Amino acid sequence: MPNEHLHELFLDELKDILGAERQLLKGLKKMSKATENSQLKKAFDKHHNQTEGQIERLKEVFGSLGITARGKTCKAMEGLLKEADDIIENFEGDPALDAALISAAQKVEHYEIASYGCLTLLQS
Repeated sequence: MPNEHLHELFLDELKDILGAERQLLKGLKKMSKATENSQLKKAFDKHHNQTEGQIERLKEVFGSLGITARGKTCKAMEGLLKEADDIIENFEGDPALDAALISAAQKVEHYEIASYGCLTLLQS
């Protein structure tokens, strides 16, 4: 049945974004530590707190479906966070570090937006 396949896709995407959000927690801590700009540090810390909230909401979604909240390794987030790690390593001490970190964070945010948008479409 086509609807069955869509439901399986929805569950797979749900596991993917849960894994991505968990991976992101670690990445945001690294980005926060890498910047010396207090405003950018606050922004990364705020996003970290919001991510914790997203994880809790995702756990509620899993619970409402009657399944255990289990994520999977998100290859896309893994790549985006690897890019952020490379930026931290390659731009250490460079005045362009903060701009590069903002760029990396924007890419992460766009991935999150796309993932939640897809979940919304699959859920309806």
